[in-house]
Amino acid sequence: MIMINNKLIRMSVYACYYFFAIMPRSCSFGIIGRTSNKLRFICCKLLCKEVGKKITIEKRAKFGTGRNLIIGDYSGIGYRCCIPAFIVIGKHVMMGPEVVILSQDHNHSQIDKPMMFQGYINRDYPLVIEDDVWIFNKGVRRYHFEGNSDTIRILV
Repeated sequence: MIMINNKLIRMSVYACYYFFAIMPRSCSFGIIGRTSNKLRFICCKLLCKEVGKKITIEKRAKFGTGRNLIIGDYSGIGYRCCIPAFIVIGKHVMMGPEVVILSQDHNHSQIDKPMMFQGYINRDYPLVIEDDVWIFNKGVRRYHFEGNSDTIRILV
């Protein structure tokens, strides 16, 4: 894999990504939109742990450092989406605009104590979005999404 480990170079590529992140969406302005997506793709290829073929990274998509991000073939991160850095996105995953995916949750095991004083549940394993999943507009999700070739999962 091409992923960069040198901290200074990695920070430079990260800065470039966020410059390209404000460029037009891939479906806008014909060749300008496609070129914008290609530039974001190149940055992701250098920043992320693993990137599949023909992925789409839309304008203003945020994914943390990308160091542990895996994106499968023909998948995309939608316009203004915010996903955690420790995530595996399967193949053929469609993500609508403004999707927010959270990787941690409040601890709520003690019912006699307010959640805000119980801390967070941190995961030491990646959040997984399996193959052939559609996550649409303003869907806020945690945990594990599933799909297979026989179904289309529409997550709200």
